[in-house]
Amino acid sequence: MKTMHFVGVALLVAGTVAGYYFVARGTAPAEPQVAPVPVEGIAVRIKDVPLYMSGLGSVVPLQTVAVRTQVDGQINSIRFREGQHVHSNDVLVQIDPRELRAKLKEATGQLRRDQAALSNAEHDLKRYRGAQDTGTVTQQLIDTQAATVAQAKATVLADQGAIDEAKVKLGYCTIRSPLTGIAGLRQVDAGNLVRAADGSVIVTIVATTPIAVIFTLPERDIGRVAKILQRRNRIPVAALDADNRNILASGSIEALDNLVDPNSGTIKLKAIFKNAKDSLFPGQFVHARMLVGELKHVPVVPSHAVLHGSKGDYLFIVDHDGKAKIMFVKTGADVGGESPLLGGGVKAGDIVITDGAARVSEKANVRLSLVSVPKENLPASAASTDLGGSEAMASSTTRAHVDGATDANGGASSRNRMSQASEVDAAGSEDSPSP
Repeated sequence: MKTMHFVGVALLVAGTVAGYYFVARGTAPAEPQVAPVPVEGIAVRIKDVPLYMSGLGSVVPLQTVAVRTQVDGQINSIRFREGQHVHSNDVLVQIDPRELRAKLKEATGQLRRDQAALSNAEHDLKRYRGAQDTGTVTQQLIDTQAATVAQAKATVLADQGAIDEAKVKLGYCTIRSPLTGIAGLRQVDAGNLVRAADGSVIVTIVATTPIAVIFTLPERDIGRVAKILQRRNRIPVAALDADNRNILASGSIEALDNLVDPNSGTIKLKAIFKNAKDSLFPGQFVHARMLVGELKHVPVVPSHAVLHGSKGDYLFIVDHDGKAKIMFVKTGADVGGESPLLGGGVKAGDIVITDGAARVSEKANVRLSLVSVPKENLPASAASTDLGGSEAMASSTTRAHVDGATDANGGASSRNRMSQASEVDAAGSEDSPSP
């Protein structure tokens, strides 16, 4: 027992001496230092922002005509180019008219023959009535001749109708554009035989000036839109491209549909655009953005700074210790690459990370590089740091190179946006607004 007690005391003394040695020599193991994550950022600004309602839609021509033949015959010539702007009454197609011209002549000859027969019958009736007083002509003969005259008149009338029909059909041999618009791809070439009974389309003409956009909004917006339409005659609408960035044309609301689609819970709206530059094309997919008001004095940030997770939209700001902080926000519609913040606690002057947010996490040390922000908004650790910048920059701003204070427990590894979103969802605070 004494031996074991002695061994224990010896080990305790040895450990104490070794600890003192390492402390005295300054060789105690240190926790690894994590380099700050390089990011770019911008200070939040306050401005007035237009308030929009946006919906997905497609461009619809106000008029579409499928050009078909109304007579049978061979196509002699095509008088339009595919994609050409055509005007109303322009000649599009010429069908061989020779057969119909011959039928017109035949109908004209039949009319003249029947007109001669009518004239002869009328003369006979006149003679019969003149001879009635002499008793040589019976009343029955006069009545019969009167019926013959009536039949001859009916025949002449039918002949005239046949001539009119032949003239109309002859006119159909020259197919003209029924409206001003753009000719599509031709479906039949010259030399082919076309028949009216087939109903084959030769070409489709669409009117593009003006043109319409049909888009949808959620049914919850019906009341608000209806009230705005009642208050003012015109609601401005902008049609944006598929990326929802570039404005293609500007117009106004024409009508609100009278029923909600029960399957989608949306209602259709129709907007009209002059489309003088042909920037909208029939069938094109667009985003319709309807101006319904204005937000006064709201913070705005670049739209690409806003990330998306299962708990809602969020962004990172840089606090005064040079650390990233998650802020869940509610954003309005993108306006020129900027998004208004409708909730979330972000204030004017807060520095929002605009590039590199996918590589940081909550409380990670960050280093701002080449960012123009007001000096009074920089973290305390960066207030005296300056990269030189350009002389053209305003005196109230500086190009900042900010090294955040290093936290032994901080740091961040490189992540893609999907894994970052998952991390943010897991790190949401009680102050975060609901999605």
